[in-house]
Amino acid sequence: MIYDHFNFFIKCSQTGEILLFNCPEGCQHILIKHKVKLHQINHIIFSDLSINNLGGLAGLLASLSLYKRINSINLYGPKGLLNYINLIRKYSQTTFKYNIYVHTRTILSIQNKVLCWSINYPKDKACTSMMYSLFESEKQGRFQILKAKKYQIPTGPIYALLKLHRSFLLPDGTIIQGSFFTYPHIHGVKITTLTNPYIYRANPILTSKKTCTVSYRYKARN
Repeated sequence: MIYDHFNFFIKCSQTGEILLFNCPEGCQHILIKHKVKLHQINHIIFSDLSINNLGGLAGLLASLSLYKRINSINLYGPKGLLNYINLIRKYSQTTFKYNIYVHTRTILSIQNKVLCWSINYPKDKACTSMMYSLFESEKQGRFQILKAKKYQIPTGPIYALLKLHRSFLLPDGTIIQGSFFTYPHIHGVKITTLTNPYIYRANPILTSKKTCTVSYRYKARN
């Protein structure tokens, strides 16, 4: 994971997919610097609609067309993001060769991993900032094959069921529990982005240390 002030991206180690948070001016240069290929970006998430976070979006979308991208791309952000995309198409006279899906709901999910909440500034109802929380799925503990063989459990589909912590009753009355033959489950990483100076309005469950393993607080914008 690499971040720079309000802007950063998260790369999935298994699929190589990129979650890009905000798209400032010079974003493509930053991505090239970190050896990120544009075709890896399928989701762009915006914390607000300030020029600091949207300055590089038009150029990035145009570059994706030049690279003959055909896969759709998803954009997430506050209300007004769709109008901004339409203005880009109108004044830049750019025709995108791929589908763009804009998500502006108050609460949404990205592949069942990212949730977001909208937070309004108290004196400016038109200025909305988004807070995002990313939850990585829990990973199963590795199955201890040597321990299973020690207890003379035959290889086969039963190993997969034991890994899921299933319990079995053997003919001799012995009860075997899957949790005994696997290492503890690994908790997924939890990340919360806090970009709003009025973050005290956020749900305390999201901002508590028990819920968020990793959190980033940025300077409030001027």
